[in-house]
Amino acid sequence: MIFTVGLSFISLMISGLHFILKNQSAAIKPRISWSLYQYLDVFLPIGFGAIVLRELRIIMYAFRPGRDNAQQLKMATSVFSNHFVARPVLISLFCLALVELVIGNLLVRLLPPWVAVLHAGIGLFFLIYVMGLIRSFTSLPTMIVGGALHMRMTVLFDAVTPVGNVRAVSLIHSMPVAPNIANGAIIVAPNVLVEFHYPISVNRMFKPQSFAEAIAIYVDKPATFMATLKPLVSSEVESPLSI
Repeated sequence: MIFTVGLSFISLMISGLHFILKNQSAAIKPRISWSLYQYLDVFLPIGFGAIVLRELRIIMYAFRPGRDNAQQLKMATSVFSNHFVARPVLISLFCLALVELVIGNLLVRLLPPWVAVLHAGIGLFFLIYVMGLIRSFTSLPTMIVGGALHMRMTVLFDAVTPVGNVRAVSLIHSMPVAPNIANGAIIVAPNVLVEFHYPISVNRMFKPQSFAEAIAIYVDKPATFMATLKPLVSSEVESPLSI
């Protein structure tokens, strides 16, 4: 309960900060962003500041999906959706939560009013959170833009590498068991394995930043993804400095 109320309050603070940033010069924006991460890490364990900001980003996607990523989508040469399996499940979860909220609110009327308010607040927060996840699928697909391959699963997973760093791409039916392979599908079974010449940085929602020599991802049309990427696969190692 305390975490939910606190997160909602921080969400309002972030929304206000976003409004301020839009009216600041480009030189001031990096400093404010860096100070925000530093401020959160003072009160939270190291690394949790980034997790909180990602959580808030999910909430924001419920209200303003895709604005921060619209330019990349316009510049992308290839876009590969990844919501065919996960999105219907999340929509079903949203509908169940909505029914539970309505029925539960009728039942808690027999209890003190603050219980009904608390129940409604937590239920609405969960609905907004799930809606943010649902809408983020469209805004954060896997794509090729500016010679770089962006592999994503909403805000839960993110990794980017030059296309020239891709060593091989293959079709898979389950998650390979190996310490150097990152699971980029997160909430569904991966269907494509992308291998690299040199390890790349991987960002996951509830884990610290790490490096992977290969990433197992999910795309709705793996055959199209492989047909697009294979002609671009390089047999030579590309320098990491070109990222």
